[in-house]
Amino acid sequence: MIENEMNSRGIQRHIPTLVSLWRGNGRKERLDKKEISALSSSLLKLQRGLTGERKMAGGRYMSEKDTFGSYLLYYFPVSYLQIQTVLDFLGNTIEEISKKDEIGILEIGSGPAPGTTALCDRILSLNKNAKISVSLCDTSERAMQTARKILESDFENVSVETKKADIEKSGLRTFRKKPEKFDIVLMSHVLNELWKKDDDKIQKRLSFIKAQTEKLSENGILILNEPAMQESSRNLIKIRDEMLGSEAFRGMNLVAPCPFSGSKKCPALLSENQTCHAEKLWKPFEPVLSLAKGAGLDRESVKMSFFVFQKTEKQAESENGKTLTVVSDGMLNKSGRIRFMLCDGGKRFSLSAKKDDQHAKEIGFFGLRRYDKIRIENPEIREGNFGVAGNTEIFKEDF
Repeated sequence: MIENEMNSRGIQRHIPTLVSLWRGNGRKERLDKKEISALSSSLLKLQRGLTGERKMAGGRYMSEKDTFGSYLLYYFPVSYLQIQTVLDFLGNTIEEISKKDEIGILEIGSGPAPGTTALCDRILSLNKNAKISVSLCDTSERAMQTARKILESDFENVSVETKKADIEKSGLRTFRKKPEKFDIVLMSHVLNELWKKDDDKIQKRLSFIKAQTEKLSENGILILNEPAMQESSRNLIKIRDEMLGSEAFRGMNLVAPCPFSGSKKCPALLSENQTCHAEKLWKPFEPVLSLAKGAGLDRESVKMSFFVFQKTEKQAESENGKTLTVVSDGMLNKSGRIRFMLCDGGKRFSLSAKKDDQHAKEIGFFGLRRYDKIRIENPEIREGNFGVAGNTEIFKEDF
């Protein structure tokens, strides 16, 4: 939770800027009750428009003042925290990128750029003298200009250029300004919107991703982040598998969240109803807390599906199944056992304990969360699955 609290503090410093941009009058003080009421009503409309048929996706929320405000003051912080959570998994990888004097970021489908804002905060927390060149692409000019105002208002060492583009029709041409290569290419909540009605949408998305990997500098990273819904998550996993198994993506190594996968095929796809996504608990702050309450939305955690690839010839070393990833919430079965699903990169199996098991409590079993990395010693073997025995130990590992 310490990282999540730090990430929350990071986004909170941008809230006054977001409030001011929505109001349009420079006032940055906290929202009053009337504003919260209006934005909560619009948030419910926006939430419905961003799920299901997603009629308000792709920047359409920018057209109305209150839905625009609901996005800035609710979904912008949530999207920001998603990318900060992704960065928590990268460890030395993002630290090495941040050591550079000049860093280039390309965000495709940026909207008002919550993801890039998160990236800039993390980089500058590691290297306050870094100069960051940001290139944004989106179908909404207003969204990109909003992003420009946020980034140039809240950061001294960040420059911004924008390009309006309809990717499905025209692709994405090279930006005019330097850098010609980027250290980070980010696509957040974008892929599920591209060619979504086409039977060959996965192949078209792969072709587009391939073109973007050509823009990466050596050791640069590609971040693919999608909603934690079943279809978008499974489609992203399919892209992951295709990238790992394709000669066209040679040199693009998976570094998160499952870098030590012993298999190029994710076991989540072996069953039609399985998927895989991250979930991080967080403590909502204002105005997110009041807006969620007013709209009747649950916002106790941040969820997303993501993969990060690095452009490097150095292959990640396999852990040979020793490091396991928690890939489910705790589930209570009919026999009174709590069960978590684990993944070793090649298969899924369960780890379970009686719901009132004191030893399980002492070793942290009941506190396991999705995407925790763990090692287990002395498990009880239960028909190919694991159980907690009296001498079982669980060790959490750093990302």
